[in-house]
Amino acid sequence: MSDNKNIIPIALHTLHQRLNDGDLRMGRIELSMTEAMLRLEENTRLTIENTELTQRNAETTQDIKDLIVAARLGFKVLGGLGAIVKWLGVISAGALAIYSALYAATHGGVPPK
Repeated sequence: MSDNKNIIPIALHTLHQRLNDGDLRMGRIELSMTEAMLRLEENTRLTIENTELTQRNAETTQDIKDLIVAARLGFKVLGGLGAIVKWLGVISAGALAIYSALYAATHGGVPPK
């Protein structure tokens, strides 16, 4: 009978110790979960900031792209104007040559005064 009297306090002590160990473990888990939640909140905040920066970067990039497209179109227009001016120059030179030849033929080769 003396063995049973010793077993119950030992069993109660073991049970009490296991409960204390469980409380300590639960405390560590709660602390770990709190730290994880703080890191998650920080990551969420940083993700929102990153998204905003990415959107601003995309807008700026689009502005630069639009500027390049406009410049390219401007160069095409200038190229077209250059071609027109070139042909006008050729036509003007031809007209001047014809005029000079006709003038020389009708005025006996004397240049105008």
